[in-house]
Amino acid sequence: MLHHPDVIPMRRHAGARVEREPSLHVLNAATAARIARVNEAMRALRNMEIRVIQHSLAGIPPVTCAPVVRIERDPTRSIAPLLDKAGARTFGPEFDRDGRTVRVVSAPFMAVYVMWEEAL
Repeated sequence: MLHHPDVIPMRRHAGARVEREPSLHVLNAATAARIARVNEAMRALRNMEIRVIQHSLAGIPPVTCAPVVRIERDPTRSIAPLLDKAGARTFGPEFDRDGRTVRVVSAPFMAVYVMWEEAL
């Protein structure tokens, strides 16, 4: 049973039946593991002072094969710490975003994909 410090547990009456806690139905073990991986990756990115702007357990196009964390790419700040720890980058097609040409870049990092836009 989960306990919260601000919750006072109710007392059971003598002879009351004790029900088993229900098992997880929505958050099965695989989903819980994906949540943990995304949280761990986001925590590591924030420790590198990289701003996380979106995340998804199911992916974000064009990366839909794994959980994704989307970051804000500030051109005045280096993301070298991320690139040092990430796998090979994938470069998506160029497109127009608010009058400027950008490209989506993604890389595997800590069992998720990190994705950002780079101005060209």
